[in-house]
Amino acid sequence: MNIIIAGNGKVGSTLTRLLSTEGHDVTLIDKNTHVLEESLEQYDVMAISGNCVSMHILLQAGVKEADLLIAATDADEINLLCCTTAHYLNPNLHTIARIRDPEYSEQIYTMKDVFGLSMTINPEKQAAQEIAYLLQYPGFLKRDTFAKGRMEIVELRIDKTSKLCNVALNNLVDAVNCKVLVCAVTRGGECIMPSGNFVLREGDKIFVTSESNNLTRLLKNLGIITRKVNRVLICGGGRVSYYLSQLLLKSGIQVQIIENNPERCLMLAEQLPEADIIQGDASSQALLESEGLFSCDALVSLTGLDELNVIIALYGSRHGVPQIIT
Repeated sequence: MNIIIAGNGKVGSTLTRLLSTEGHDVTLIDKNTHVLEESLEQYDVMAISGNCVSMHILLQAGVKEADLLIAATDADEINLLCCTTAHYLNPNLHTIARIRDPEYSEQIYTMKDVFGLSMTINPEKQAAQEIAYLLQYPGFLKRDTFAKGRMEIVELRIDKTSKLCNVALNNLVDAVNCKVLVCAVTRGGECIMPSGNFVLREGDKIFVTSESNNLTRLLKNLGIITRKVNRVLICGGGRVSYYLSQLLLKSGIQVQIIENNPERCLMLAEQLPEADIIQGDASSQALLESEGLFSCDALVSLTGLDELNVIIALYGSRHGVPQIIT
């Protein structure tokens, strides 16, 4: 495929590496000539220095011959206008835009055809969805969805205390009291497509597929969900925290957010009236203790600094917080 990537930041450079490795013809557009030179040195790609919204630059990048354009700059508005302009120049072009601002969510959905968008991605929202799932359904090593989200496939490890240890798959429904399908098992580095007579052993990793509600019942029946999350303390009030709080509040989970920026606190208080917004430094032990760190069910560290997130998580772990996501 002929693919144009607008924006050569972290997302753009990762896409460049993956897509060029797969043998696609990739053309990069970015205003920063330095980052373009780095990509040219590492990968077999074309590079155009300039504004990805400009018709001249898009034509220079070969938009009329391209199959796909991915707009992944730091600005949602530029990504939208880039896709709109590119689709005008080539109506057969597929476009993907990274849109992160929650204010645009409804507008993007209703005006998708107007903007010429084939798909939008929101990394912060997807991260929030994964964190929310981990908080509500701990125990899965991995999970993925298919059939438009109606079905899920998850990975579980069998230990010696598991109800599934030494159980034949023919007897699986009776053992867990719900309908699930074990579609693959890894044992000793080998992947096995099991039959009904296959017996699960300690150390096996099994891949189970079913509807989401059945998988939830599976966890409960296996005793993996031992504590319901009722209150979550979130450190940092960025976009991921906003999306995560929305999901948790809808599930009836109490949310507290610690954010240092006063303006951001006011914005969050308006957008999330059911959440408790605390202005302060999340690295302060006294503040964490005063806001009930020791009694919360889960701690999620989502500040803009990786090092601070790690330190907060270590502090929470040291004081026995049941579940921590960093």
